[in-house]
Amino acid sequence: MSILHPPEALSSLPETWAILAVGFVVDGFVLHTALRNTRWRARKENMTAKQWLLAFRDPFTVAVVFEDSAAVAGVAIAALGIGLTQVRTPTPE
Repeated sequence: MSILHPPEALSSLPETWAILAVGFVVDGFVLHTALRNTRWRARKENMTAKQWLLAFRDPFTVAVVFEDSAAVAGVAIAALGIGLTQVRTPTPE
């Protein structure tokens, strides 16, 4: 029941934001590196990065790109959810 009616003193610790930031930086760096590698390999075969990924030329790189895309999206969704808990909605009087 606390999901529908959270306690009044709901707060977010700075550690929460720090952990999200570290996760975003690490996953973002790995995703950036994998995408750069993908673009380089696709250029060598005269393909776009999207065509190269969908052709599954290198399953390991494809897995890293998709996994880290999901990880970065997950961190963004978590940050959005935590941020929304900090927004106070006006209560009717």
